[in-house]
Amino acid sequence: MWKFQALCPVTTDVAAFETDDALEPGSPTLNGFIDRVVFADKCGYVYKLDPAADLGGGWYQNTGMGTIAANTTPDGKTEYAVFSTRLSSNGLGADRPIAGTIAARTDATTRMVLLFGTGGIESVPATSANAFFAVYADTGAVRSRALGACTSGNCEKFYGGVVVTPQQAIFTKTFDPVIGTNSCDYGSSTLSAVDLNAGSGTSFTSEFNLAVSSAVMGGLYGDAGALYFATIAGDVARVGTPRAANAGDDTASGQKQGIGVGDTATTGQTVGTTSGFTLMGWRVVL
Repeated sequence: MWKFQALCPVTTDVAAFETDDALEPGSPTLNGFIDRVVFADKCGYVYKLDPAADLGGGWYQNTGMGTIAANTTPDGKTEYAVFSTRLSSNGLGADRPIAGTIAARTDATTRMVLLFGTGGIESVPATSANAFFAVYADTGAVRSRALGACTSGNCEKFYGGVVVTPQQAIFTKTFDPVIGTNSCDYGSSTLSAVDLNAGSGTSFTSEFNLAVSSAVMGGLYGDAGALYFATIAGDVARVGTPRAANAGDDTASGQKQGIGVGDTATTGQTVGTTSGFTLMGWRVVL
């Protein structure tokens, strides 16, 4: 149908979502069809596209889907980014890889928010500062930002992406293992959760931080109220008690994967819908 050329190698999964945000170009509506896909590259650019375009296999020109001119295709079309770690206001002022999973979910304003961290590639120098971001998908404006810590020249990286619930965004912050020494160092991580909604200014509201004695460099997995992750020390850990003790128990009890109540921000309610839904996704290998 079409092809797109990012400035640098694409380093995230493709996230897809439906939206009716007033500031989203093209005035999409909530009608059961995916309106946008987003992904990011090794240079820290986040791209947004309408996947429904049929260009006969030609190059995509996503004019209006961002304001940052990131790349030019072989036939002269401009590829725009909606966010850049170097160029966006309240970014990092430098190119920084975005890797793993980008989460997309509406917050209390009902606007779609993209959540992701930077630096989550082993080849990135451990001296580079990184951050976890919440960015509005319609305009690319940074809503919230949490800087990773730097200690003795070693800075936290955000590997593996993010797990998002109707209330929280959960991710890991990792100090890489120190190499070239006589000791076997496994590094360390912190499993962190922040409130899905905005905190004070551009800060997140922290929910919890759990120290992990070995680096977590893969993705988190969340299911039925519990989180699972693996460490480079060879451990697989679970945090929380699963809602269902056995596989299939949710189905047997009629549990649905709803995402909250309503599509407007109401006191005491969560944005979304209580009806069940089916998420269909895909992976393209180039």
